[in-house]
Amino acid sequence: MKYSLARRILTYGIALVCFGCSIIGIEYAHRAHVTVLLEDARAEQALRFELSRAQVESIIFRDIYLSESLATYIATQPESNASDWEPIARLMYEKSRAIRNIGLAPNDILSKIPRKPSPNRAGIQAGTAQRF
Repeated sequence: MKYSLARRILTYGIALVCFGCSIIGIEYAHRAHVTVLLEDARAEQALRFELSRAQVESIIFRDIYLSESLATYIATQPESNASDWEPIARLMYEKSRAIRNIGLAPNDILSKIPRKPSPNRAGIQAGTAQRF
């Protein structure tokens, strides 16, 4: 059975429109899926960043707490000398994850360094020292 030319053109036209619509639908679904994947990746990165920030903050707060223990001891025992607070400073240095240098600066001059004094650190004025 022969189909007329008009019927063939109509059939091919409908097939072409259906093919085009399916390509557009697939591209739309693909873009939506990529968008969801990117949002998930961004959310995961944000979560990792927040976790890292929380860990750094906890290390800092812990070390501040440790350093305040030495400051509290020295404030409550003003007649103590370096040999009295050196064990506390050593323990603080060992338990800390971020403290690398411990020193006291009475009158804003760094003069008491309990652990391995560095000759170029003693005598630095704390108020005028370069800060990082």
